[in-house]
Amino acid sequence: MRIPAIGVVVLVACGGPSGGVEPDASGTNADAPTQSGAMPTLPQPTGTCPAIVDGDVMFAPAGIPPRKVKLALDAAHQGKGPLILYWHATGSSPVEAAYALGATLSTITQAGGVVATPYADATAGTFEWFIVNQSPKQDDFLVADEIVGCLAQAQRIDATHIHRTRTKRCR
Repeated sequence: MRIPAIGVVVLVACGGPSGGVEPDASGTNADAPTQSGAMPTLPQPTGTCPAIVDGDVMFAPAGIPPRKVKLALDAAHQGKGPLILYWHATGSSPVEAAYALGATLSTITQAGGVVATPYADATAGTFEWFIVNQSPKQDDFLVADEIVGCLAQAQRIDATHIHRTRTKRCR
């Protein structure tokens, strides 16, 4: 069964020249589909994967402290769906995903998708995410890889539909 594509919106709280879509380090849009049609290589879990349930779960990548992640999913749905990694804004929390996505959250989960929203690490610094604090720590990326690896291992995600969102606050 083919799962229909679900649009994902990058939430922007203020305008700017980028229009809410920013290139990655290579200068391209990281969420743009590849032209080759090749199946992406997914990361393997490095720790013990948690039970994949709707609600808060702990992911424990090797070498870093476990991190709580809020998962939104339909536990009754069988098969693979899209994965949305939702990174909340500064001063917010994982509950932002439900508020910001609104009815789209139900559309995603009813299609078998998962919305994964990591909690920030209290040791990150002034802001919630290590990269925003210009830290060399890769913890947030390791948690994201662990989420992808564990959800793929649990046969919950379609490897060709892994997306990320973020919110942006005005300065």
